Amino acid sequence: MRCQTNFHSWIILLGIALGLALLFLLSEATPASAYLGCGGEVLAATNSDFEFQLAALVNQARQQAGLPPLKLVETLSQAARYHAADLGAEDYFQHDTYDRSTSDLDWVCAWWQRVEAYYPNFNLLGENIAAGASTPEMALELWMNSDGHRANILAPEFREIGIGYAQADSAYQHYWVQDFSAGDNYPLVIEGEQPSTDSPEVQVYLYGSFSEMRLQVDGGTWSEWMPFINSFTWELPALSGEHTLSAEMRSPNASAASQDSIFLEVVDVNPYPDPLPQPEPAPECPSHRLYFPLVTQ
Repeated sequence: MRCQTNFHSWIILLGIALGLALLFLLSEATPASAYLGCGGEVLAATNSDFEFQLAALVNQARQQAGLPPLKLVETLSQAARYHAADLGAEDYFQHDTYDRSTSDLDWVCAWWQRVEAYYPNFNLLGENIAAGASTPEMALELWMNSDGHRANILAPEFREIGIGYAQADSAYQHYWVQDFSAGDNYPLVIEGEQPSTDSPEVQVYLYGSFSEMRLQVDGGTWSEWMPFINSFTWELPALSGEHTLSAEMRSPNASAASQDSIFLEVVDVNPYPDPLPQPEPAPECPSHRLYFPLVTQ
């Protein structure tokens, strides 16, 4: 009787141990979502090329409509990246932020509250989301074919944009978010937010309405004060690498500063600046003819 009781006790203990091990393995295999709450977590870009490409495409569309370019702002992109990642991880498609518990979605906060967690100082906000588009071109096409989304992209009031992209093993696989803003700042935009250029002469747009401005490249000497204009060209040093253009603007009752950076890839059009050495002329040979014997079998 005592041996029988010990045997059953060991069986029960073994079952408990196996059950705990199974629960541990399940919890490791299906971790809780990392995207809980109303944003605030800073995520690195999963595809920075896609972000830059989409920003450039948006500014091309705005240029065609006669509008100034939008400045790509990191804090807005952080808000957009978080939401794109959250949409994929929680498998939903809404502007507002939700957390998923089992099969249910629990509302967490309004979309603008999530953006505010990253970008608190704004006067105006807008947002576009898209899913299923595998390239920046496809995402922009979806938005431009929708009146409401197109209105955000071409809104003259907006000055800045943030872009987030995420790929996930969920319903739509590809998730895109654009966050737009207008604040009390005056962005400077080089080459429509292209990440790089091969020409030292760059096109610049500077927001605002001031009396004068002056410019500085790479922390060097400031230019003389000159009449303020919004759109102009400027010459960067003809050296490969990242260059930063800074601007200071002033009026009798106001002043501001702004800057932007771009990577310059200098293309050497003449990789051989010195003449190539010419081969020595071959010595003249007597005019001989050489006949190879024919071989037959």
